[in-house]
Amino acid sequence: MQVKKNKQSGMTLIELLGAIIIMAIITTLIFPILIGGMKTAEDIRKETILRDEADYLMSAILKELYTTKESEITTKNFDKSLIGDYYIIKNNDSITGFMDNKLYVSNEILNTNNKSITLLPSSIKDLEEGQYEVILNLKLKSRNDKVMEFKNRIRTIYDINKEELD
Repeated sequence: MQVKKNKQSGMTLIELLGAIIIMAIITTLIFPILIGGMKTAEDIRKETILRDEADYLMSAILKELYTTKESEITTKNFDKSLIGDYYIIKNNDSITGFMDNKLYVSNEILNTNNKSITLLPSSIKDLEEGQYEVILNLKLKSRNDKVMEFKNRIRTIYDINKEELD
């Protein structure tokens, strides 16, 4: 008489429960890392959009100021209040700066390319004769709004002699 050996292979209930518990522990550890990575990627995407827009706007302001001679500037309005107008008027009556929460470059309003980005109150500071600091504040409207501040220093062409001023 031959004895049949039962050669069934498979997992026991204990082994299956152990595998499920190990998978649950691994998932619990990895899930917060995955969610944090996705949040970081979204923040980086928002910052990139804001930086691109700031580069566009700031380059227009800096190009205008960089080619300006100090002797061409007739008026400097750098309002010291929290919300105000910060602009420079040249002798050809062209305005460059921030007025009424709009950006003017050579009398033209410069709008953002991205409709979800708005210009917040921004300013120009007079650091020293012929040197200015442009502070640009932008807000990206989304589920979680992102606000960033961009600063740049620019020097105009200083062509005024101190002897001429006296």
